[in-house]
Amino acid sequence: MTGLGPEAVLPPVPAAVPAEVADLLRAAAAEAFRATDPALLERCHARVVALLGGPDDSDRPPGTAAEAACLAFTDEFVIDVATLADDTAAAVRDHLGDAGLADFTRALLVVEQRERLARALQAVGV
Repeated sequence: MTGLGPEAVLPPVPAAVPAEVADLLRAAAAEAFRATDPALLERCHARVVALLGGPDDSDRPPGTAAEAACLAFTDEFVIDVATLADDTAAAVRDHLGDAGLADFTRALLVVEQRERLARALQAVGV
């Protein structure tokens, strides 16, 4: 275990978010980091941030073939999930298995949406 968790990786839930919603967001993030390798999810979060206009992560090449497959999946998922190629998903499945692909996809959705929520609320001053 790397010690990485949602609190260390994801933006905090803004105080303006109602407590019951904030609790659900935190629970979803905790489950995402439980269901997927936290180091892999942290790496994919860095890619999400870069794709959404944050610091570029291209100086961090993938360390493994599984990480490369998950980063390619992340690229397509964030840019336009509707055009995610079957081959891209198959590459992740080859490394993580069927259940791992499903868990990774759900975890990536949680990470991406948490990042988008934080950016949207920041943009409107919340």
